Amino acid sequence: MRKLIVLGILFVSSDAVLLAAPLTAWSFNYQQASLSVQLPAEAQKQKPKKTKKQHARDKVYSKEDILKIQKILSRYDYYDGPMDGKLNDELKQAIRDFQDDENLPKTGELDEETYKRIISLQAEESNQEPPRR
Repeated sequence: MRKLIVLGILFVSSDAVLLAAPLTAWSFNYQQASLSVQLPAEAQKQKPKKTKKQHARDKVYSKEDILKIQKILSRYDYYDGPMDGKLNDELKQAIRDFQDDENLPKTGELDEETYKRIISLQAEESNQEPPRR
């Protein structure tokens, strides 16, 4: 009979290690090809840690912030959708196009760096005529 020794378990995602915990009990049945695991109580209560990348994606912008972004991107011919303060598909495409022009990761998401760069256009605007694409 074969023996299987398991010292711990590691849960991972594409962004980060979420949980690493020792096992308190385990069993493996080769004939039924099943594995049952019981994690310690403190590991069961543990919440996954967020990475810096996840925190940036989690930032929530107000309707006024989104409306400001829509107006700025519209003045620079990136956005031609409704001025409703919603992160709609047209705005996501405009953000993606802007990110591409600014050599930022092309996600279509309004992350902190993209937001800052778009807002910086507004400051430049007061000094000169906005360039057209």
